[in-house]
Amino acid sequence: MQVTLQAVADLTDVAAQQQLATTAQELTGDWSGYLMRNAFLSVSQPTGTAPTQALGAALHAIPNLEGFRTISAKVPTHMNLVVFPDKLLPGSTITFRDPASKKTHIIRGKTPRSRKRNRR
Repeated sequence: MQVTLQAVADLTDVAAQQQLATTAQELTGDWSGYLMRNAFLSVSQPTGTAPTQALGAALHAIPNLEGFRTISAKVPTHMNLVVFPDKLLPGSTITFRDPASKKTHIIRGKTPRSRKRNRR
C-alpha cells in the first residue's frame, strides 16, 4: 500500500493530544464496552458512542483534514493511520495492489471544481 496525503493530524504527539484535551490512555482505552453494556448487565453504563468515535467524527468534520495518526490500542509501541478517503485533497492518493488478483486499486483526491464564468 502506498499513501500520499497532505493534511494529517498527529495524535501520537503529546502537544496535539493536549490541544484536544485527550491522552494516550484515552485514545487506546477499551471502548468496546460502550456497545456491549445495557440495563440488564451488572455494569450498565456508560453506553452509546465511545469517545474515540466522537473524536473521529469531529476530526472528519474539520475542513481539508484528510486523516490522522494515532497510537495503536493493540500494539502500544506502534501507530495507526486513519484516512478519510472521501476527503482526499487534489494530489493525494491511496494505492493498493491486491496480491490475490494482482489488480491495483487507486483512490485519488478530488479535483477542484472549475468555476463557472458569468458570460454576458
